[in-house]
Amino acid sequence: HVGLVISTIITFQVGMISFLLGLFRLGFIDVVLSRALLRGFVTAVAVVIMIEQLIPMLGLAHLEHLYNPHTTVDKFLFLLENAWTNTHTLTAIISFASLTCLILARIVKARLRPHFPAIFYIPEVFLFVVLATVMCDVLDWDDKGVSILGTVDVHRGGSLFQFPLTRKNLSYLKATTSTSLLIAIAGFIDSITAAKQNGSRFGYSISPNRELVALGAGNLAGSFLPGTLPAYGAITRSKVNADTGGTTQMASFITSSLVILSIVFLLPALYYLPKCVLAAIIGLVVYSILAEAPHDIIYYWRMEAWVDFGLMSLTFLSTVLWSVEVGIVVSVSVSLLLVVRKSSKTSIKILGRIPGTNKWKPIDENPEAMEDIPGVLIVRIRESLHFANTGQIKERLRRLELYGPKKVHPSESPSRGQTNVVVFHMADVEHIDASAVQIFSELVTTYKSRGVQVHFAHLRAKQIKKFETAGLLDVLGRDHIHESVADTIRVIETGR
Repeated sequence: HVGLVISTIITFQVGMISFLLGLFRLGFIDVVLSRALLRGFVTAVAVVIMIEQLIPMLGLAHLEHLYNPHTTVDKFLFLLENAWTNTHTLTAIISFASLTCLILARIVKARLRPHFPAIFYIPEVFLFVVLATVMCDVLDWDDKGVSILGTVDVHRGGSLFQFPLTRKNLSYLKATTSTSLLIAIAGFIDSITAAKQNGSRFGYSISPNRELVALGAGNLAGSFLPGTLPAYGAITRSKVNADTGGTTQMASFITSSLVILSIVFLLPALYYLPKCVLAAIIGLVVYSILAEAPHDIIYYWRMEAWVDFGLMSLTFLSTVLWSVEVGIVVSVSVSLLLVVRKSSKTSIKILGRIPGTNKWKPIDENPEAMEDIPGVLIVRIRESLHFANTGQIKERLRRLELYGPKKVHPSESPSRGQTNVVVFHMADVEHIDASAVQIFSELVTTYKSRGVQVHFAHLRAKQIKKFETAGLLDVLGRDHIHESVADTIRVIETGR
């Protein structure tokens, strides 16, 4: 039973990876999952599922086994080649009639719910499954070529519980690690996407770390049942759960209990259930997901949010044209690059004085603010400084000295006069790491070599301590640390 061994050790590794990611609070990786990325991924998954379900809905499952198309594109081309010539007519009629009836039932329920609240609890999907099974038996659809569920073999292993880290299981540990890691990442993204969708729909917050711990613990527990596959949340199943009124963990408990009871006792009763009806039920969920996409697409287009629109499109195309795994890797990688790109650009503003006051405001945001002291450059750093966003601070300051806040080509002639004094407004800098202090040490040394004075205003006590530890105060001088910009300007003007 090699399959049981491999599935067991993969489930154990997936559970351990997820659990440790949550335990060490690494769930923050979901910050790269922007709404645009999630919309592209969810829509692409819906399209992938729909293409896969169209094959049994058209009665082409037997041909699929012969052609064996692998990717979504292969399956789409397979449908184009065979839909008009090899479709099983009765299967297609049953499929699309079922899908149409289910969609109409949802629409009718939604419209009648305000007047008849109890109608929401009518299980139209379950009733349709029962009706389709009975009709198939009575009308002999199976004899007319409609594929049915038939007899489902349920094989049981030697024992119900078994410790997953046996010698035989561990022999496959190294060979399955890369697969387990991919499953853990893909499963987490799928789960957190579904969780965020429901959280947005029902108004509750999501903790990625708790999600990871819970998913990991669940898979670790499942690995003690030989042959258990890794379990994560799914977009379509979460959508079904939400649409049918499930709001607590009790819904999952009851659902899983009914699934176990159905496998053990009710499978014979579903012998005549047409497989195309099952595909139509999945198509109903896909329809509800795709119906949400136009709103976001139109929104990003109207807002001219081209980066978000591009990320959504890239995620959608890479998932549909290649695979879900490739879509996840490409979209998350691009999103990470965008995050790094934005975080590496420190927000720096040139300040000017509001006439008649001792207030300084950014000159590119306040037209009345003026740089009224020749040769003095006052810059406000608007965020904490760390190794990621201080690498380009020297170049940014050089450009501000030469051209001000305007975006110009470096080959153009300088538009500002020579700078003799640089004042750093540090009120917004809550944290500064060792790399940033090093950069400031180099800046101060460079400015002093050019004969440019450097002053700091609104510097916090813990930052002064870091400057002192790094020896920067010895180079700068304690008299160049001031309480405010007004005090700094007063000292500069007095010195002149």
